[in-house]
Amino acid sequence: MKKFFCYRNKIFVISLFVLLTILFYMVPYSHDEWMWGTQEGINLLKNGFQGYNGRYFGDLLSLIITRSVLVKALVMSTTIVILFILINKYLLSHFRKFNKTLACFIVLFLLFSLSPIMIKQTYGWPAAFVNFVPPTLFIILFIDICTKKFKKEIQLSRIKEIICGICISLGMQFFSENITLYSLIVGVTSFIIFSISSRKLDLFSLTFSIVSSICTFLMFSNPAYSTAASQTHGYKEITLTFDVLIEKLYSELIPYIFYENKIVSLIVPTLIIIFILKDFSMYSQKYSIKKILNIFVLIISSIYLIFTLLFYPNLTLSVTYNDLIISSFGFLFAFALICFTIINFDSWKRNSLLLIILSIPLVSFSLVAANPIGARSFYPVYIFWILMILFIIGEIFCNSSISTTTIQSYCIATGILVASVLLFYFSIYGYTFKATLQRNNIIEESVLMNAKEINLPKLPNDTYYWQTDTKNPTWLKRFKKFYHIPDNIEVKFYKNEQN
Repeated sequence: MKKFFCYRNKIFVISLFVLLTILFYMVPYSHDEWMWGTQEGINLLKNGFQGYNGRYFGDLLSLIITRSVLVKALVMSTTIVILFILINKYLLSHFRKFNKTLACFIVLFLLFSLSPIMIKQTYGWPAAFVNFVPPTLFIILFIDICTKKFKKEIQLSRIKEIICGICISLGMQFFSENITLYSLIVGVTSFIIFSISSRKLDLFSLTFSIVSSICTFLMFSNPAYSTAASQTHGYKEITLTFDVLIEKLYSELIPYIFYENKIVSLIVPTLIIIFILKDFSMYSQKYSIKKILNIFVLIISSIYLIFTLLFYPNLTLSVTYNDLIISSFGFLFAFALICFTIINFDSWKRNSLLLIILSIPLVSFSLVAANPIGARSFYPVYIFWILMILFIIGEIFCNSSISTTTIQSYCIATGILVASVLLFYFSIYGYTFKATLQRNNIIEESVLMNAKEINLPKLPNDTYYWQTDTKNPTWLKRFKKFYHIPDNIEVKFYKNEQN
């Protein structure tokens, strides 16, 4: 029976890999890929990306994925499949009673339930994808090892601890600045905590911290960051002015963290409400701090749920008051999450869930100084929300008596949800891919005919992928080079009324 399930799981993973390869094959190249796919990208490589950025691993992947559409698809699908496996393994290894089929469907549903702007800047933008999605694989490995250390169920030799620390830390480096800084902070913090608790040097977190420190120095020694700090870069800026930092915290960071994804805004408070209410005996207990705090958490979660579903972002007050109200609810819910974790969990569960919750501000805080920032920078935040959701679901399911019939019903329902979400993605990118092929044919025919002007239709469904047309002279020049259009041919884009 065990062999059968193992075989079935392999078939499922292979099928998922094939499906995602087809899906990402249809995602169009856009904007940054026009640069990476030409000699300009090679020149940046020859120069060691000096003056551009310190995302050396991400930049190398950007070069690789623009050499071939198939390579792009394979890199993206492989990353998502591994991400799915790691998250699924995290859930099942720490909540062993959880139904495996249900776990697979829930993880898949959450991985593809991003907000439209997040889809546009990650799954729909290959060059951004390779900077923000791959390092999350190693973040999950780090969280998993820390959880096992909290449980005291991991026993590695000194050599293995050192190797794990080096490899996992390296996997988080040279992709995105906020992830690099996050690795440094959690590395040092985990070293202090584990060394004190075990009364000996924790080699895993020590080597992790050392590698993170070295890589942070190497990344930020790139001249691009000193140029951005002096605000002479022209596009990227680093600002440390107090009033600007506060304004960005209220107007950008809090909305991105707490409100950007409606699925998260619905699921997290709902799960907390279910968790607290499932044990009605708590209300018959005598006066206690736990009872009062749980009622507080229940009230805050309910208010936050109502606010995000009914009022956000359609507030009609001034911008200042809107930001104040939005931020207040965000901070209140964050405080409620911490209270909920401390009073309802103990031992390794409390420590692991706190690590996940606190990782959200830790991976985001540095973004307050960067300008511009986009939804793509918050992909790790979304992964932490997923881990939090799965943690609470795992605790609810493993401590409840749920019949086999009910679990089968849940499996069917979530399976239908996953199928619907994937069908949506295929319909969006399939239609776009068809239009992309038509546009490529127009380019080829026009170049062969030595046309003086090429009029290209704008691609449909542009809510779900990054910019595929431009009027900017610099980017138009890159577009021509990427698609091998001679400089003397003028390129214009028009809106196709049929799209």
